[in-house]
Amino acid sequence: MNARALSLTIVAFLLGALAAGGIGVRVIREVRTDPDATSLPLSNITPETKRPAFYQVDPNETLLASTALIPESVDIEDETLRITYDLISLAPQHGAESGAGTSNDIAVVYPRTWVVLTRSGSVAEATAALGSRFVQFDVDQGTEVSDIVSVSITEASAPYPIEIPFTLSKSSSVVDLGFGATAELVEVVVDGSTTVVHVVVTSSDERPSDLSISAIDPRWTTTVSSGATGESVTLRWNDGQPPDDIRLRAFGSVMVPIGGEFSVFLDDLQ
Repeated sequence: MNARALSLTIVAFLLGALAAGGIGVRVIREVRTDPDATSLPLSNITPETKRPAFYQVDPNETLLASTALIPESVDIEDETLRITYDLISLAPQHGAESGAGTSNDIAVVYPRTWVVLTRSGSVAEATAALGSRFVQFDVDQGTEVSDIVSVSITEASAPYPIEIPFTLSKSSSVVDLGFGATAELVEVVVDGSTTVVHVVVTSSDERPSDLSISAIDPRWTTTVSSGATGESVTLRWNDGQPPDDIRLRAFGSVMVPIGGEFSVFLDDLQ
C-alpha cells in the first residue's frame, strides 16, 4: 500500500468513526487527478452535513450543547417564513435523572442567530428572542417551503450562573459587574433612624442577564422590584447610622454566547 492509499484509508476511517458517533462532517470531494496535488481549491469543497446517526429525544433534533432543538412546524405566509420548535434540556436537573429532559427554561440553550438558504440562492437571516420557541424570516415573494435548501443556527446563548460580591457607597456609586451588567446606587434617603438606599441593576441588550442583588449584612432588609431594563432594589437600615460602604452580592445568571454552526433538519416538515 503506497503512501497516498494509506492516507485515504486513514481519512476514510476517521470519517466513518465521526459519522458513527453522530457528529456531522463536511465531505471533501477531490476531483483533481494530479497525484502530486497537496491542496484542494475551494470549489471542490461542498458543505454536506449529515444527519446524526443517533438521537437523544427525537430523530429530527439538533443538539445545541446540552439542549435538543426539535422543529415542530414550518410555514410561509405573506413573504414571512416562520419556524416553530421546542427546546428540551438534557442537562442534569436537581431531582431528575441526567438526560431525563425537560421543556422548561432551566439550563436551556437558546438558538439566537438563524440563516436560511433557498434554491434561488437567496439567504435570509433572523434572530430569535430569548425564551421564544419560534423564529421568523423575510423571504422573497413566491418562496415556498419546498424551496428551502438548508437552515442553520450560527449562534446560541446559554445561561451561566454567577455570584459576585461588590461594594457600593456615595463615593463609588457605580460598579461594573461584568457580562454587560451594572449596579448603581441612585438614591440615599435618611428619615430619622431609618436609611433607605435605592440600587438599580441593568444589563445590556447584547448580553442580557437575570440578576438579583442582596445585602451581605443581615441588618439591611431588601425589597426587589423588576422593570423593563433591570431590577430596582430597595435596602432599608433601621439601626441608626448605616456603614458608609454597603456590601452586596449579585447572583443569578447571564447569557453567554455559544459559537459554531448547527444544522436544523426540516425534511419531515417540508
